[in-house]
Amino acid sequence: MELMAFPQSPDPSEKRMFPLAVTLIGCGGDLLQRLRLELVVHAARIEAEFLGVESAISATRNQIQGEETRRMSAVTRGTYDSAPPTEPSRRLFVVHLDSALELPAIKRLSRFFPGNPILVLLGSSDDASTPITAMRMGASQVVMLPLQADDFKMALDCIANQHDAPVGNQVIAVAGVTGGCGATTIAIRAPITPSRRWRCRRQTC
Repeated sequence: MELMAFPQSPDPSEKRMFPLAVTLIGCGGDLLQRLRLELVVHAARIEAEFLGVESAISATRNQIQGEETRRMSAVTRGTYDSAPPTEPSRRLFVVHLDSALELPAIKRLSRFFPGNPILVLLGSSDDASTPITAMRMGASQVVMLPLQADDFKMALDCIANQHDAPVGNQVIAVAGVTGGCGATTIAIRAPITPSRRWRCRRQTC
């Protein structure tokens, strides 16, 4: 029996995509144009743009329900090509709020889409506690306006680090020279230990 490992590292010259599709809410005019440029710089894909939180909730819920329906249908019928369909994709909501009075909309968005990060763009506020309130309402990151490229980049990097897949991976091939030598057992058991270690590391973060 022979055990071979083939490391697969990402090409350092290849620009990594931002791990989540982006939905813009309440962004218009010069801010919208600036956001589009910044997101292109960070290799992020804009999935949708909405005028308000309510329209975003309605349309996104319909999209997720459609994805779930197609996924379950493919699983039931066994019509997927090579790999089972994945869970409905997660997205980053970038929400522009003019004042702290609109913060309850963030709580509503967070309640409808748990696990999907929310980046809040806040207009100038005299209340220093407003960003903290936004985080308590469900925001993952808060960026104050006018938009600063470095501040926006740091917020995106934090979100990417929390939701990105592992950068590198490894393919392990197990070859058995004859029946009964245990190749199947090793092939089945090999992924379990690193999986458990990764899960423990995630839980202790």
